Amino acid sequence: MFKILLPCLFALWAVSLSAQAIVVSKTESITPNMTLTYPIINNEASTAQQIMNADIYGYVTRLKNIYQKGEAIEIAMNYEIKYEDADYVSLILKTYTYTGGAHGMPLQHGLVYSKKTGKTIPLTYFLKPISIQNLIAGIQSNRLTLTDQNMSRIQYDPFFTPNVVSKDYYLCGNGSFALIFQPYSFAPYAVGATRVLFTREAANYYNNEQ
Repeated sequence: MFKILLPCLFALWAVSLSAQAIVVSKTESITPNMTLTYPIINNEASTAQQIMNADIYGYVTRLKNIYQKGEAIEIAMNYEIKYEDADYVSLILKTYTYTGGAHGMPLQHGLVYSKKTGKTIPLTYFLKPISIQNLIAGIQSNRLTLTDQNMSRIQYDPFFTPNVVSKDYYLCGNGSFALIFQPYSFAPYAVGATRVLFTREAANYYNNEQ
């Protein structure tokens, strides 16, 4: 299945489009300690638009609930649009919660939406399941690239090894995509969230691997 579908999928990603979704930022400053900025997506398919925005607002609601329950004393949210074409819009929701202590916890959630249905597209649509062992082997062989959140390459440190492969990802264009790993997964807290970049060639390799 992957051998047949992936070349078509990657070809679609490379197409330049005229019909782009309109993304509007909305900011809710509930208290001085909670400011949430999130995207509102205006899409040609109104039903898909509603589904995407409802899913995004679910993250907003969860953060509000955490604050209202007193589980955090400071909360923030922002976002970044990473990629868009005729079929997909891909973004990162960036959240921060501080519960006390030395520092808060920044997290990044990769979201890829179908512009036709509004539903999130799971990583398995583009990549067959891969073990953490194979992922690390790919990094060590330079087939895959481990980077910081600014996409600057970093060295793999065996001291920081995640237990599972992240399901958070975003599209980069030209058939490539990046998996998002939270702080402490592949690097110390100071590095922040890290990425594992799959080029089109790397994705084809793992999807065609027996």
